[in-house]
Amino acid sequence: MNPSLEVIAYVHEPHEGLARFREPLERVGFRTVERFRAPDPAADVRAPLLVVLGGPMGVYDADRFPFLKTELEVLRARLAAGRPSIGLCLGAQLLAAAAGSRVFRGARGKVVGVGPVARVGPAEDPLLRELPDTFDAVHWHGDTFEPVPGHLLFGGETYPAQGFRVGRSVGIQFHAELGPEGFRDWVDGCREDLRRSGRDPDALLAEGLPRLAAALPALDRLLEALALDARTALEG
Repeated sequence: MNPSLEVIAYVHEPHEGLARFREPLERVGFRTVERFRAPDPAADVRAPLLVVLGGPMGVYDADRFPFLKTELEVLRARLAAGRPSIGLCLGAQLLAAAAGSRVFRGARGKVVGVGPVARVGPAEDPLLRELPDTFDAVHWHGDTFEPVPGHLLFGGETYPAQGFRVGRSVGIQFHAELGPEGFRDWVDGCREDLRRSGRDPDALLAEGLPRLAAALPALDRLLEALALDARTALEG
């Protein structure tokens, strides 16, 4: 492959970084630069790859968080230019909005914990070729979006739209980047909030950690495929 290429990562919360996605990106030749709530439009539109990570805010909160407006502008420009972007959770919602879809609070409330994801996209898609029909992942979101122009990759039980491809970009609603250690850290850091919402943090961990550990091979394959897919899009 060519020498390393820069990937810009938009970070919205200190604990929501690239996590387990960093290594696959670096393995295929990317070098990562993180921007914490400070997009640089002139540079980021031209960057080889943009990864937009999660956060507690919503697309509809852009008036409260002006950096979200800038991120949307960058994503729209990258879609128009055919440059690859990857969105995870909030990042997927921002990518959906940039592609013209409506993002809104889901009618069934917030989903928190480890649960199944179904592969629903075309079998020939390189992101799906080596994945099982279903696998578990961390879900931590209450927003969803209307169908995105392109095609659906993954579906879920509570909210059907869990992953999509639009042009050379990909949105993943679940937290493919999060493994057992990261999930434990998130739950431990949000114990009071979880209890206030009626959730038992210890029960979430007891049920979720074994399922997430068993899902790591599938999640690893997905992260590796995402990184390689982006690199291939740049070389094609």
